[in-house]
Amino acid sequence: DLDNVKWLKMSGGETLIDPRVHKVLKKVVDSGHAKNLYLHLITNATSWNSRIADTISQFKHVTINFSFDGTGKLEEYLRTGTRWEQQNLVFKALFELENLKWLGVNSVFQVTNAFSLASWYKEVYELGKEYGKEKFNGINLLPLVDPMYLCVGWLDDDHKQIIEKQIQILENEYQSDKKVLNSLKVVRKELSAKLDVEKEKATYVRHTIALDKIRKTNVLDHVPQLERYINAV
Repeated sequence: DLDNVKWLKMSGGETLIDPRVHKVLKKVVDSGHAKNLYLHLITNATSWNSRIADTISQFKHVTINFSFDGTGKLEEYLRTGTRWEQQNLVFKALFELENLKWLGVNSVFQVTNAFSLASWYKEVYELGKEYGKEKFNGINLLPLVDPMYLCVGWLDDDHKQIIEKQIQILENEYQSDKKVLNSLKVVRKELSAKLDVEKEKATYVRHTIALDKIRKTNVLDHVPQLERYINAV
């Protein structure tokens, strides 16, 4: 019974791939209720096709959060199996939905993407403005909740200073954009997070080395600044 439902959120599995998600959305459309419902989707932008586009377009309006943690090879490293070129195409295509109210980006701020924050943040932000104009809702930098070994709080002080400079680059670039300035507050909070430094550092190194071995990748190809930690093992 959807008579009293006004808002529907679908967050996964991957919403634009998982056939179960499409099945649910299609049932809502077929019931005749979609035209009265607000739909919110969370996606990593790895897939897009006419079938899901037609289904989504039947809702009263749709809002979307993309999950990007970087761009190019960094994004592909952080999200194994993704292709940035394809994600970029989907990012652009979703702005073309006639019932789209807004589209924003969620990015988990973490050790592996921190050193290049200014470059990938600006790239995503400028693409969003180019593709979506007023419908682009900006980038929401998410703090770590778990696992905490990904939090930048355990990094050496000189590395924290490098990340602080990344913040300042963006603040200077977007000094009149309140959305950007507000999102960057998360970074400074993460830099000052109180952690068991040695424990989290050791855990990050152990997990990263293990993942690289499994995936046949190397974090240092993307974040050479981490060499002092990785090679200290």
